[in-house]
Amino acid sequence: MSQELKNARRDWMIVIAAALGAALCLYQWVALYSLRTAGTAPGCSVNDAVDCAVVWNAPLSLQVQQLTGLPFPAWGLAWCFVIIGLTLPRIIRPSGRHGNRTLALRILASAAAAICVGLLVYTLMIKVLCPTCLMFYVVVAVVTYFAWSRGDASPRDPLLALLQTAGWMAGAVVLLIYPGMQTPLSLATQTLPPVASAAPAASAQPPTAGPTDPLTRLFSSLNAEVKQLLSNALAEYRAAPMQPRATDPRRVTFGDPNSPVHIVEWIDLMCPHCRELHSALDEIMSLAPVGWSLETRFYPLDGVCNAGIQRRTPDGTRCLAAKMLVCLGDADRAAELRLRSDFFASQSKLNPNLLWELAAKQSTDINALRGCVDSADTANRIAEDIAYANGHGIQGTPFTVINGRAAPAVPAVLYTLILTGGTLDHPALQMLPPPQPMQQ
Repeated sequence: MSQELKNARRDWMIVIAAALGAALCLYQWVALYSLRTAGTAPGCSVNDAVDCAVVWNAPLSLQVQQLTGLPFPAWGLAWCFVIIGLTLPRIIRPSGRHGNRTLALRILASAAAAICVGLLVYTLMIKVLCPTCLMFYVVVAVVTYFAWSRGDASPRDPLLALLQTAGWMAGAVVLLIYPGMQTPLSLATQTLPPVASAAPAASAQPPTAGPTDPLTRLFSSLNAEVKQLLSNALAEYRAAPMQPRATDPRRVTFGDPNSPVHIVEWIDLMCPHCRELHSALDEIMSLAPVGWSLETRFYPLDGVCNAGIQRRTPDGTRCLAAKMLVCLGDADRAAELRLRSDFFASQSKLNPNLLWELAAKQSTDINALRGCVDSADTANRIAEDIAYANGHGIQGTPFTVINGRAAPAVPAVLYTLILTGGTLDHPALQMLPPPQPMQQ
């Protein structure tokens, strides 16, 4: 096989790998936007140790976006565009002199490979892996291998090759900077500290706006971008269809069922974001102890008990955990709350044996609990929870409904609506900018 034919095959491998990498980065970017605007967990969020969302919202990721205006997926997309742009001319004109392009390609591939090694080390340090990130690292490794294995004449001007590399990347960044600037930082990450510092609601009545009003203090502490995100989230809540439903006192886990603000949450006990919401709601309970109630329901992400989920686990841990909490909640609400916290604390290790071991510490009659878990009534109650959520168009967990309307499951949004007493015409909300048009 001639060297020219070998080079052509290598070039095609580079283009194919870069195209796949571009598609992967585009998926990451769309999923990141959905995560930060609607709280929708990406499909690559599996458990504590494998969670794209945690890596995407890690401090390093947020700092890179703040400094450059582009999130990591946008940088990956720009890199793929440049790799394809440097390689295609060699395919179109295989007999041309491409020494400078080859060196530019090698510089870009090697730089990306070094950055990927650094990012992999960082994810190992925070003890969370991102599957789609690992897939992109493979793309970079493939491109780097074929870039260096291609036989080419020496570059005519190494400095020109460096300038070409910088110029192509700058051009790609310019093309992506506008959508990059429209990609919000994490709403939950940005607003939790101000929430923690705001004063709790003093009564069940909506507070009035003023310098000492908790909402005024909260909004005054937010930067312009976070205010916009919060305004967008509240507009999404306002636009959600109203589906009134009577509160089920058996499922109320906090507050007076007759409170002006009633939140229904759907959780999966092995969902990392549900655990984070659980912790945030505990904090909100201490900040605003009156004026709202919480009704907890379950949406196990397992086809064993949820017909809307294709994936079926062999041991049914998610379904078993939900049934245990439903049963224990009927017998002893305080014990149920303790067991739920234990489940979340041991989330990464949960299995049926551990579930029963933890339940035995809270239940005085484990045989009665087993009987309840296996009963048709309990299965029907889980099915009712699932149907209730489906009626509101659930797309993932956690999922929340406030006073009959679906609301983004973001702690700051929930806390804001608690402080307004559930109304959307509170005077303090005028401090927020007009919402941006919602994507259809």
